[in-house]
Amino acid sequence: MDMQPHIAPSDYLNALHQRGIALLERDGKVRYRAARGGLSEEDLRDLSARQVEILPLLRLRGEAPDSLPLSRGQEALWFLARDRPWSTDYNVVVLVARFRSRLDAEKIRGVYQTLLNRHPALRAVS
Repeated sequence: MDMQPHIAPSDYLNALHQRGIALLERDGKVRYRAARGGLSEEDLRDLSARQVEILPLLRLRGEAPDSLPLSRGQEALWFLARDRPWSTDYNVVVLVARFRSRLDAEKIRGVYQTLLNRHPALRAVS
């Protein structure tokens, strides 16, 4: 993964996670778990260069699991969505607003990442 400074640390962690690379904090350092060959030399350099910005996120996440099983309600919605993928019956509009000033995308992304870190149920996967 080519280090790109404009990528937010949370997006960088998510990209690694999607590749099956787990990061954790141990003794003030970033540690990783990956399949043999899962991290290239370039990835290791990127990780080392980003360690200072990644550590606070890993500390926030703590020992919370990356994902949890679905609840019965979530499972039911997942089943219904698979049966009728074109349907919007179960989509919930959370916010409809008109913003008259410029939004800070990084701050919004950070807020959502904080919510995900604090509430493991939001990380549930099917």
